[in-house]
Amino acid sequence: MDTASTSEKNPVHGQFVVVGGGVAGICCVEELDSIITDDSKIILITGRGGFIKTVVNPERLGQITETFEIEEKISDAYFSSGKVISIKQDVVSWNSKEKKLHLSNGKEVTYDKLCIATGASAKSDWKHPSVITIRDTETIESLRAKLHSTRRVLLVGNGGIATELVFELKNVEILWAIRHPTISATYFDAAAAKFFEPMLLHGRPSSTKKPEAKVDRYVVDRKPIVETAPERLAFACGLDMNESSDGAATISVDTSSSAIGGCALGPHWLAKLNQDEISNSQENQRKVHVISEAELTDVYDEKPQGKRESTLPDNFQRAYDWKVWAEFSNGSICGCDLIIQATGVVPNSKIWHRDCPELKISEDGGILVGEKMETSVPNVYAVGDVCTAGWQQAPHWTQIRLWTQARQMGIFCARVMVFPDIQLDIAFELFTHATTFFGLKVVLLGDFTASKIEKPFQVFMRITEREEYIKVINKNGRVHGAVLIGETDLEETLENLILNQTDISQIEDDFLNPQVDLEDYFD
Repeated sequence: MDTASTSEKNPVHGQFVVVGGGVAGICCVEELDSIITDDSKIILITGRGGFIKTVVNPERLGQITETFEIEEKISDAYFSSGKVISIKQDVVSWNSKEKKLHLSNGKEVTYDKLCIATGASAKSDWKHPSVITIRDTETIESLRAKLHSTRRVLLVGNGGIATELVFELKNVEILWAIRHPTISATYFDAAAAKFFEPMLLHGRPSSTKKPEAKVDRYVVDRKPIVETAPERLAFACGLDMNESSDGAATISVDTSSSAIGGCALGPHWLAKLNQDEISNSQENQRKVHVISEAELTDVYDEKPQGKRESTLPDNFQRAYDWKVWAEFSNGSICGCDLIIQATGVVPNSKIWHRDCPELKISEDGGILVGEKMETSVPNVYAVGDVCTAGWQQAPHWTQIRLWTQARQMGIFCARVMVFPDIQLDIAFELFTHATTFFGLKVVLLGDFTASKIEKPFQVFMRITEREEYIKVINKNGRVHGAVLIGETDLEETLENLILNQTDISQIEDDFLNPQVDLEDYFD
């Protein structure tokens, strides 16, 4: 293995230079390493730590959808082809006109083509010794060290990292402050949130008995839905049921723009998943309380006077010697020993725009890129969390800053840098993401939130309590998105139905019938 340093007086030159040791940058370098056949030199600038994030154990679930794990490694010992030079320094400035990078050790690197993959940093709004920010699941290990003397944690945020943390934290009281009405709203609607609630409060049940699956279909429209005998539909949508003067039952859906996911669960699930009842159960060893529709507005060293305390479950401690006090947008306060902020990220684009004003930046702070990952500066590309997709996006794809898309962008960018005439990869035709939440496999496909589909559209649902949750978005006999929780074995079939826009109108009534083999039907 050949590894070079920057000890030479003259600048080190690489035909391809990648800055960033995260998933996007490493996948870009790996792809470059595999497709370059000449003696072109690849330079990877990882940062002074020298740690890189590598993808291991990739497994295809469909044509695009895949699962994989992330391992942190030292860059020196990773690349063995001899074409990759690893430099463990930070970029401190950039001369785009001269195609030159200035490093933290005073050396310089020049390039023919540059890929910026510097990722994003966690939002950090509060500077306090008892407030920490968290970006990746890797920080859970360091977090555990802080938890030894912690009685109560306040977790602020409602995305994937916050959702994972709530499931992982043990032997500590957990307050979860979210700005939405329901948990994990970044990915899931209110129905899925209710499905997850037992896992939130109890963890995976020990019973191996598989509950009965419930299948439903409903229409999301601009107008309220009115039906007779609506109990089955009300269960699926969580609709308010009212009885008219003639004795007929009616239901209505809130489809305003402020509604989360278009519908909420109704009495069928609310009765079974009463949080107060579960929290007060003597069998429950976890203490979790969700403070919904509240944002963190201030932190204090001591309890502020004249402010009302948040109402907590009876089994939470009543103490006043907390290390930090939090105030919420609803005017209430609560005390805790540790606040964990997991409220999103900010792209690491400042240094690049500072030194090159011609580099276009999007409203969210990301480097604006076209469909070939190219920036507004010639021969400069950007991938992963640091970039914002500026091209006309496919109807079933949207950018979300995830490891999945970082990997896809990094690989595609490498190909474009070597073969400039290739077309946009199929990975950007369909959004796919596979992960786990609350111990269950989760696969998100296409327009899974129905944010791009005009109403009216249909939603097919199948819920097997504590086992599986399936939600499929259908319009005009075509599948446009899906949320799959649990071992559904539907990932590949639904992926193909979305990609091919296959007509499913002949099987709509039984689309999620457990007795129907969709894979066999559409084979």
